[in-house]
Amino acid sequence: MPKIFFFIIILYFYLLNSAFGYDAEIKKFLDQFDSSNRIVLNEISILANKTPTELSKVGSSVNIYSKEEITSSESVYLVDFLDKVPGISVVRSGSTGNLSTVFIRGTSPYYSRVFVDGIDIGNPSGTQQTPSLSNFLTEDVESIEILKGSQSALYGTQAIGGVINIRTNLLKSKNEKNNKITLEYGSFDTKALRYKYLLENKSSEYVFDFYNLESEGFSALDRKLGATEKDGFENKRYSINGKHFFDDNSILGINLFSTDEYVETDDSFGSSDTSTYYANEYTQGIGLEYEKEFNNLSNVLNFSKFSSDRSGQTFSSYKNKGERTFMSYKGSSNLNDKITVVFGSDFIQDKTPTTNHENDIFGIFGEIIHQTSPHLNNTLAVRNDGHSAFGEQFSYRISSAYKLNKNANLKGSYGTGFRSPSLYELYDSVNGNADLKPEKSSNFDLEYTNNLSDNFRFTVAYFSNETEDVIDWVMNPPPNPNFEGKYTQTSAKKKREGIEISNIYNMNKSTSIDFSYSYTADDKGGKVIRVPRNQLGLNLGNQFNDKLYFNGSIKYNTDIIDSGNVKLEDYSLVNLLAKYELYENTNLKLRIENIFNNSYQVIDKFGTSPRAFYLSIDNAF
Repeated sequence: MPKIFFFIIILYFYLLNSAFGYDAEIKKFLDQFDSSNRIVLNEISILANKTPTELSKVGSSVNIYSKEEITSSESVYLVDFLDKVPGISVVRSGSTGNLSTVFIRGTSPYYSRVFVDGIDIGNPSGTQQTPSLSNFLTEDVESIEILKGSQSALYGTQAIGGVINIRTNLLKSKNEKNNKITLEYGSFDTKALRYKYLLENKSSEYVFDFYNLESEGFSALDRKLGATEKDGFENKRYSINGKHFFDDNSILGINLFSTDEYVETDDSFGSSDTSTYYANEYTQGIGLEYEKEFNNLSNVLNFSKFSSDRSGQTFSSYKNKGERTFMSYKGSSNLNDKITVVFGSDFIQDKTPTTNHENDIFGIFGEIIHQTSPHLNNTLAVRNDGHSAFGEQFSYRISSAYKLNKNANLKGSYGTGFRSPSLYELYDSVNGNADLKPEKSSNFDLEYTNNLSDNFRFTVAYFSNETEDVIDWVMNPPPNPNFEGKYTQTSAKKKREGIEISNIYNMNKSTSIDFSYSYTADDKGGKVIRVPRNQLGLNLGNQFNDKLYFNGSIKYNTDIIDSGNVKLEDYSLVNLLAKYELYENTNLKLRIENIFNNSYQVIDKFGTSPRAFYLSIDNAF
């Protein structure tokens, strides 16, 4: 039924000669918005209500980052930039190139949905559908929007901790050249090459991108344990992003990428500095975005397919394949100047071709956005999902945003979420349990923002997230010589609560300071595995003159534990970027990571980078 349903919709839109993506919706929103409010793109949320909404009128907790904020950071990898966002922590198992996982407000990495140019990159090839962001670069990214809290009412399964939407460099800026090449060399014999080509005509624009990174690396095992063997890595990435403009209100987007990663690693169980452990993963993604507006109804279609082919060697060899297909339709309409409705449906199919397992889930959702008064905006969203393995699941979310005065806003939301058990958890021949039901969550957050002046913004947020019917691997009772077990629905609950504080201060036209603090704990104030209880961040950017720019960041994390309640040391990390314009369209960059050469762990026994230097040059022509 879902496949027929989507085929009919696609055929219908094709006959109407229309197109897809949120770009046309944003343009319409800006055209209709009162220009005296001086709205800017990073003050519009797309993710929170699935339709462009002024950020001050959004009741959910949202972080939005523009291209300027992203590229001015000293972070090269997207995961390193995300690690600075209040309420988010990133864990990498060893050197660059190894698996990186993202925790939103202390929830597990597989409790989040991640979209890249509309492509759902949830990976069903592992034990859980954990999105992988290890190989994405900040230079690729146009914008990042992070929607925190349980958001299954609009986004379905996995949206217990939140949703991340990443848009890459899809359109050519006004003065941008058609070719750009970047070369980098640095510590650990690290070599990187990137070439970017932009093709355009009256109705279309395409971006072709190639990136290759090689490094001898450093030991994945912590050097404090005497590890000296180098664990190298290689990363190749190809992408094509295109847009075709039929008219002002219709855009067709085509997004393709493939990555090929090889990384060497070590055995953390036996603290072995081995040269035989490695992981290799080849991924592909394809996405089509299509939008058309008629009769005050905006219609958006999306199709994406993500595939992963993994192999490697640890204490045993492994080989896994996974595929996720995602299709969705979303309609939105302004019934009058106070009420907007959003509605639609989506379909997810997960497959593991190696084991010949699959399941699918079909959801229908609806939302009402109501401007109750000039100062108060409320939303109500509901959703019902049908899963091929466990049946029906209902979700909802309510949110409110209240403008206290021209500078201050108070917002809050309460929502529910769920995570469907993975194919591995359901059907693995040794560990699987076909009787598993979804994990369920409830989330409450409250946020206060005050623009104390044109140059200073203060935000503080409180959150509480509880997950029940938790799925966990439980070892079989003795005698159990092979240490076997299976996934089981436990009575345990996971609760995460905390606060987030951020301050952005533009000292003058050339200098800005961004300070953040996050506190994340369980319901008893205890530590959460691999999530620092206290995260303190400071970022300083300075345009020294017309040619020279500096950016520095300081991170201080405390109260960290790993599995088995292993205590990890508090640590601080200082990074620096200097960028100098040699000539017009030619830039030189110097990055210094871990300036004070601190040795620390974010995973027990796995090491992190010592002090490292990287020099790059780029030229646009």
